[in-house]
Amino acid sequence: MPHLFRNVSNRFSLLFSRRTESSGTSHGAGITVDNDISEAIVCAFSHGSEPAFRQIYDRYAPAIYRVVQRYFQSSALAEELVEELFSTLWRERGLYSDVVQLRSWLFISARNLAIHYLEKMTVEMLSASTAQQNVSNETTSVLKTAVPPVNMLQHPLKSA
Repeated sequence: MPHLFRNVSNRFSLLFSRRTESSGTSHGAGITVDNDISEAIVCAFSHGSEPAFRQIYDRYAPAIYRVVQRYFQSSALAEELVEELFSTLWRERGLYSDVVQLRSWLFISARNLAIHYLEKMTVEMLSASTAQQNVSNETTSVLKTAVPPVNMLQHPLKSA
């Protein structure tokens, strides 16, 4: 894998602070799609070119970050998911042969990754809640069997 993710936070800071001129079409939520990534770049990337990957990353990472951040209010989590997405893209680079296919995969996968992470968080929260409830029920059960009811206790002063 290329050494592009060593300092993701700094990379995002540079990408977002950079003012670029866009000749593309806006698709809402700050996502701009243009054709500045050529078929030649995608072809080179699919054959393992790290410079081509860097161009794709530089072009699409900020937009993918904004897509993911719509689901979460955490910049760190959004950065982590973008890193995961681009790592997957690098591992599966041989599957993409044109710009439209690559761009579609990136945006659909970003949305799916965010939704999957939300589902995972929900399951974990429900599991933790269920586990807590089970512990509470077990504790109550143990206390009921270990401690006799108050009416069964003899008062020490009433003993024969």
